[in-house]
Amino acid sequence: MKRTVMMALMLVAILGLATSASAKQAAKPAPKASAGGTLDLEAALSHGYVPAKADKTIHARIQVRADDAKAKERAPMNLAVVIDHSGSMAGGRLDQAKQAAHTLVDRLGESDRLAVVSYGNHVTTNMNSVFVTEANKEKLHAAISSIRLRGSTNLAGGFEKGASIVGEHPTDDSINRVVLLSDGHANIGAKTPHALGKLASKYLEKGVSVSTMGIGLDYNEKLMAEMAKQGAGNYYFVEDEKKLAKIFAQEFETLSQVVARDAKLVLDIGAGVELLDLHGFPYTNKRGKVTVKLGDFYARQHKDIMLDLSVSPRGEVRRDVVTARLEFADVTKSNKRVHSKATLAAVGSDDQKQLAQVDKSVMRRVEQINYAKSVAKATDAYEKGDRKEAEKILADQQKRLKDAQNSYEFDADKVSEKVAELEEQKKEMKRSRSSSSKSGKRLKKSSRKKMLDVMQSAEAF
Repeated sequence: MKRTVMMALMLVAILGLATSASAKQAAKPAPKASAGGTLDLEAALSHGYVPAKADKTIHARIQVRADDAKAKERAPMNLAVVIDHSGSMAGGRLDQAKQAAHTLVDRLGESDRLAVVSYGNHVTTNMNSVFVTEANKEKLHAAISSIRLRGSTNLAGGFEKGASIVGEHPTDDSINRVVLLSDGHANIGAKTPHALGKLASKYLEKGVSVSTMGIGLDYNEKLMAEMAKQGAGNYYFVEDEKKLAKIFAQEFETLSQVVARDAKLVLDIGAGVELLDLHGFPYTNKRGKVTVKLGDFYARQHKDIMLDLSVSPRGEVRRDVVTARLEFADVTKSNKRVHSKATLAAVGSDDQKQLAQVDKSVMRRVEQINYAKSVAKATDAYEKGDRKEAEKILADQQKRLKDAQNSYEFDADKVSEKVAELEEQKKEMKRSRSSSSKSGKRLKKSSRKKMLDVMQSAEAF
């Protein structure tokens, strides 16, 4: 009897091992996933196989791309223009800003709303939010014309006033945005990029985004870029104030082509997986549920989110690494709420050939992120007066790009172009020994603008 029981147990064990081995052999990763629609969701892992008995850092690339569909009617706009009228806006800057605002008034229609706010030491509501009817256009033009030079730069107060006005008039289908202009540093109220970025994020939670326009060479580009980033809007570097009207037109065209509103990406991080970093976009992480507010999408716009992840072995043969869920209001379909989902999974393995497999398109994006981070780091070093360190960072990045060309099949012409840009930046740093010189300021602003664009979209590389 005992012998029979032991044989039965051995048979069960053998069958269990065979089943486990068979399951392990049959398990397949899911390193790519996609979901189509007005916003296409495409996700990919750098590695479909991870070590069965050791931690591994891998990358997930999640792309959201708007197609070129057009809404039957553009969404109504609910806007506030917030204009810096501090003393530094003299010399024609305020006049150009006002002219650009006048142009915006003329472009808007009767279904749109607009408010006009200006700020110096104090904040003035020059015109509360009104529908842009023909009668109200006269009042809006008069309100813009009434803005005069005076005071310091209460940027936080101006933004908050504009955002609160916009927040009073949202509809189910409106695009709710503040357009903020400044040519200086915030010196009243909240002043730092972190504090003002947090303020922009607060209003984005309420459905109000912000686009920022930095004028000239003396404004704080870190501050203006951070507000646009946290507020899911656009950031513009406008060196020549005479181009403001053109930039306003660009912003209007962007808003006119919105095909998806209030896009949100929710990422469920799998068991045994830790999010190390998420590049290019602000996010919140609550117990493995990561939320990325992407704001509005205009036709053909592309946003590219990169995640660094640590995957730990937990005995599973196949493990879900991340599930991406995209939600948005589809403007092309009467603002119907749309949901799509893509799940990426990896398989634990001891096979070195499997572990060596890598998605080169994901790794090319990783190298683009590294490029942007290196240029930003070099620009910071240059700003602090450490030009030699800045040049070393750029030289190291040049070498890294050349190595990546061979490893990940980067386009040779694109690598040559970026290496040449880095070389030109090194030369410009030598010519502009002081970051506070006119050319030094231009270099810092143009570099940071380019790097923000690269961090948010591969198409900017």
